[in-house]
Amino acid sequence: MIEQFTDVGHVVIDDERMRLVGTAPSVNGVYAFVFDGQVQYIGAADRKIGGLHQRLCSCLRRARHISYSNRKDGLPGTTSALRNAIRCHLEANETVNVWVVTIDKMPDRDVAGFKRRAILALCPPLNKAHITPIVNF
Repeated sequence: MIEQFTDVGHVVIDDERMRLVGTAPSVNGVYAFVFDGQVQYIGAADRKIGGLHQRLCSCLRRARHISYSNRKDGLPGTTSALRNAIRCHLEANETVNVWVVTIDKMPDRDVAGFKRRAILALCPPLNKAHITPIVNF
């Protein structure tokens, strides 16, 4: 599973902003944030939001400072938690890479299915979905 991903760059902080050094394609696919060689989060992107490039930019923007939740329960949302984790790793001088798999590299061209299988196989700690197995009826 992990061998299907391609490293497209790494994240840096410039002037208190996080950005990707590298190029992510503007097509549908699955992405992973990798901290010091360990997959920490897996997400998916489709053309409705501009594909992988736009989704990754969205994950990294508005991240000048630690993100807080505006959820009713006060807990950080997934994107806020991801931004905070990336920022903490970068501030500790650790490497944060971005890996992608584009839809044309998926055997069944099913982005959601590939993401689900990747989460179950790799158990990234920032994904909640790996905690509860998905049951198909």
